[in-house]
Amino acid sequence: MKRIIELNSPEIMEYLLKDGQYLETFGILECILNIIIDDPGVYLPNNAYRDFFIQEVNFMNAVDITDARILEKIRLNFRYEFFKSSVIAHWIDEITNANIMSVGFV
Repeated sequence: MKRIIELNSPEIMEYLLKDGQYLETFGILECILNIIIDDPGVYLPNNAYRDFFIQEVNFMNAVDITDARILEKIRLNFRYEFFKSSVIAHWIDEITNANIMSVGFV
């Protein structure tokens, strides 16, 4: 999964974070982080990304948006920002991080 993310493809990122797919993506990355950092001396933050999205995230419209495509893009961008700042922030290299930071879904 890490190598797939390092391809820096907006199409791949969009697929990984779309409705019906993002919880599986976050679940895979939870497992990867626990494998990569397999040192009992290293503090591992709570990587319960799926639980966070299931229990804590509640999308609410500030403005009534009826276009399903626009709503999907808003949700996709939210997941992408969470992905960049929380999920991969601990293990991605600087070059990939810079490339990923420049992507947004319009």
